[in-house]
Amino acid sequence: MGEGNKYPSRKMMYEWGKDAPQMLAKDAEAIDSKIMTVFVASSIIISVVIALEGQIEANAKLIPLFAAGLSFLVIVIRCLISIRAQLIYTGDDPRILREDYWVLEENEAMTEYWEHVEKDFAQNLEVVESKSNTLRLIVPLLGLEVISLIVWITINV
Repeated sequence: MGEGNKYPSRKMMYEWGKDAPQMLAKDAEAIDSKIMTVFVASSIIISVVIALEGQIEANAKLIPLFAAGLSFLVIVIRCLISIRAQLIYTGDDPRILREDYWVLEENEAMTEYWEHVEKDFAQNLEVVESKSNTLRLIVPLLGLEVISLIVWITINV
C-alpha cells in the first residue's frame, strides 16, 4: 500500500481472495465431521439404551422414548440430507485456466478470473451455511434425545 493510499492494491486483493472458495470447502469438511459425530453419538446412545432396557411395555411411560426416537429420526434425516454430495469448488483446472485466461491481458484475466472466484465462493458459502444450519439443529436434538432417554430410564426403574 502506498503512503497516501489506505486501500490494498488490486493485485494484493486478488491474491488474498483467490483462495477464499477453497477455505470455505475446508469449512464444509469440518462441519461434515461434526455432523457425522452427532449422528454416530445419537445412533449409539439410542441403540445402547434400548438394548440395555430389554422389553418395552406400551404405556404412558413410553412418551419420553417416543420423543427420543423422534429426535433421532430428525437427526438421521437432516444428516443424510446434509452429507449428500453437493457441488464444492476447491480449485481450478489448469487446462481451463490456460484455455480461458492465458490469452487475455493481465488485468482482463484477473477481472474474468475474479468473477469465477466470486461464483465459486457464493456456491461454497451456500453449502457451508446449509451444513451449519443442520449442525445448529441436530446438536440440541441430540440433547433432547439424551434427556428424554434419561427421563424414560428414570421412570421405568
